[in-house]
This record gives sequence, C-alpha cells and structure tokens, in this order.
Amino acid sequence: MDAYWVLSAVGRDVKVETNTLRTVLLVFHSLNFLICSLGNSLNPRPSPDEAQCRMEARNRGWNPVIVGITAGLQHLTVISLGLLCAYLVCVIWAMPDTAAQLVPVVMPLQSCVGILYWTLALYDPWLLFPRGGFPKDSKIANALVRMFTVWPSTKYPLTPFMWVLLHQQHTLAPLHLWVEAYNGLLPSPDLSLTAECCVALSAALAYHVFNMFCWHVRQLPAYPVQTLLQKGGGATIFYVACVVTLLLSQITGYQLRSSMHTGPKMAT
Repeated sequence: MDAYWVLSAVGRDVKVETNTLRTVLLVFHSLNFLICSLGNSLNPRPSPDEAQCRMEARNRGWNPVIVGITAGLQHLTVISLGLLCAYLVCVIWAMPDTAAQLVPVVMPLQSCVGILYWTLALYDPWLLFPRGGFPKDSKIANALVRMFTVWPSTKYPLTPFMWVLLHQQHTLAPLHLWVEAYNGLLPSPDLSLTAECCVALSAALAYHVFNMFCWHVRQLPAYPVQTLLQKGGGATIFYVACVVTLLLSQITGYQLRSSMHTGPKMAT
C-alpha cells in the first residue's frame, strides 16, 4: 500500500511538472501566434508592398475584414501554430478526447512546416521571404535574411528577435509533438494508419484551398516560391514532394505514438 501511494504521488508530480511546462510553452506559442496573425492583420504600418497589396484588394471590392484575415492567416506556419495552441489548451484543461483528435492533424502539418521551411530557407531564403520587406540594397538585404534564418547579429537589433521568432515557429513548434510522442505523452492512435493519412491529407487540402483563396484576394501568394513555380513550372513536383513529406511524417508519427505510448488509450 505504501508503494502504491509513493508511485501515485510520483505520477501526480510528473503530471504537474508536464502541465507546467506545457503551460509555459502555450504562452510562448500563443504570443508568437498572436504576433503573426492579429499583429500582422492589424499592423497600421505594414511594408510599402504590403500596404499597396491591401489597398488594391480593398479597391477590388474585398471587405477589409477579409483582407486582414488573408494577411494574417495566409501562412501554413501560422495556422499550424494556432492548431498546436488549441491542442495544448485541450490537454492542459483536461479535454483529452479533443486533444487526441487534433494530434493526427497538427503533427504532420507542423512537421511539413519545419522540413519545408528549413529546406527552402537554407537553399534560398528568398523563396520564403518577400523581397519588398527588406532594404533595396541587395547586399544588406541578403545579409539580413541570413541573419534571420542562420544567426543574428547585434549590429542589427531586430535580427535576434526575428531569429528567435522564426526558430520558435519552424524549429521548436514542429518538434513539440515529436518530443511529447517520444516521452509517451501522446495517446496511442485510435484511428487506423490509412484513416490518419486521410485526415492529414484533408487538412492539407483545406489549407491549400485557403492558400489559393488568399492568393486570389491579395493577388500575391503567401510564399514567393509559388510565383516562381507558376512562372517557371515545377508546381506538380513541388506539391507532390509536399504530399510525400506530409505522409511520411504521418506514418512515422503514427508508429512512434504506437510504440512509445505506455499509458491507457484515450477514447475519441
């Protein structure tokens, strides 16, 4: 009986520590999400190119609210970060069923964000960052974009903040659920692998439709690489690579959750 109470106490302590860490991360993720969604949508002083884009969208008859939503939520990074925050809210506030239903959506989407971002950013960051948001001098602009993605410089005070922001979005957030899965904190899958792959594909398709809608409203794609693919071809290969990345992430995550989870299976 004594051993039972000791183990129970240890289990409660671990749960408290885990939820404390999750709460800290929720605050961190949520602040980043709000900065990039509401902050971008409501920014009274966007870059000249962005200001022109929004003005032209309004002139074409789009409601300012729609223009703001498409500006703030056009990126998969932001949407998947919001979904990660929703998962953390559910798991912290004792809604395990809802949290379990979010995992097959959030985990592969966040994995795609991390893999695609770093692949493109290390190859050519201008495939991801609009050139109009940087100084006209190419040498300075190239140096700044590398500071944002690779290593910041105290010479430019903004770069450490952007470096932390981008690493939180594209390194910490994508790794979050993988760390939880490795430590057995995620529920074992309720759905079959095929069903979870269908869920991930449906979520990715929903984002793609929204991405195209944002492009239609703004007349600018969320990512410069989309313009390059439209003009130079290769869109099919790129999107097939995205689908393969998504499915491999889902399959790997499914196997990890199945093998590492040691607690009882959560109902959905």
